[in-house]
Amino acid sequence: MPVAAQQPEPLVRNKILSQMDQRARNSIHDLAVYRELASTSDHLRQQEFQVDRANVCLAEAQTAGRGRRGREWLSAPNRNLMLSISWAFETWPKTLTGLGLAVALVVVERLRSSLAVEAQIKWPNDILVNDAKLAGILVDVAGQHGQQCDVVIGLGLNIHQPDWEQHATEYAWQDLYSLGVHPQRNLLAAQLIGDCVIMLQEFAVSGFAPMARRWNELSSYQGRTVKISSPNIQVGTLSGVMRGVDEFGALLVEDDQSICHRFVETDISVRVQQ
Repeated sequence: MPVAAQQPEPLVRNKILSQMDQRARNSIHDLAVYRELASTSDHLRQQEFQVDRANVCLAEAQTAGRGRRGREWLSAPNRNLMLSISWAFETWPKTLTGLGLAVALVVVERLRSSLAVEAQIKWPNDILVNDAKLAGILVDVAGQHGQQCDVVIGLGLNIHQPDWEQHATEYAWQDLYSLGVHPQRNLLAAQLIGDCVIMLQEFAVSGFAPMARRWNELSSYQGRTVKISSPNIQVGTLSGVMRGVDEFGALLVEDDQSICHRFVETDISVRVQQ
C-alpha cells in the first residue's frame, strides 16, 4: 500500500531568517508570517516603504489572492508558498519594465539549482514545467519618474495542491509534489526571498540588461510559434515566432514577413500555436 506524502512543514519566521543569505538578511526591514490574510501584497501596500530595504510577508492562506489581469490566485492553505516583498528604489529604474522578468529569472534559477526542477519562464513572468503553471508572479509599481519608486512583488508557488484545484482553474497547473520534489518550505522561502532581495539591489544599479541572455535561455516559448493578443494590435492578434526579449524586457515576435514586433506592455496574452 503506497505511503501518503508527508504534508509540507509549517512556515516559521525564525527558520526562514536563519537560513537566508546574510547579504539579503541585512536588507530585510521586517519579515512576518501570518496564518491567513486577504492578500500578502495588499497587506504590504498598507505599510511604509523603505528605500533599499525589504518588508516581507508570507501567509499560510489567502482569501483574496490575485494574479495577472485580475485573475484569482487559488491556493490550498498550509501547502504552498504565498509571499510578497515590498521595496523602494530611490529613483525610478530605467528598465523597470524588466523587473517582473528578473523576478521570474531568479525564481527559475533557484528551482533548477536547488531542486533540480526543469522550470522555464513564460513571458513575462509565469513559471512553467512541461507547459503547466508551477508559479505565478505579480509586480505592482507606484511612484513617478525621477522620484521614489515603490514596488510590491507577489509570488505564488505550488508545492502540494489538492487534485480538486485542477478543475477549478482555466489553465493547466503543476506542483512540486507531483514532480516528486518535497522541499523544506522554510528553506525554499529563505532562498527565494534572499535571491529576490539581492536581485533588487543589483537591479537598482544595472537594470534588466545583464539578465536578458539568461532569461532567453530559460524561456519556454523561445523559437516557438506564438499567438499574441493585445488591444494595441490593430487587428487584435498577431502570430509569429518568439525571438526572446531585449535588454529592456520587451517581448520580440517575428511575423511571417520577417518583421520583428516589440511588445512592452505585460497585459497581453501569449499562447503557443499547436
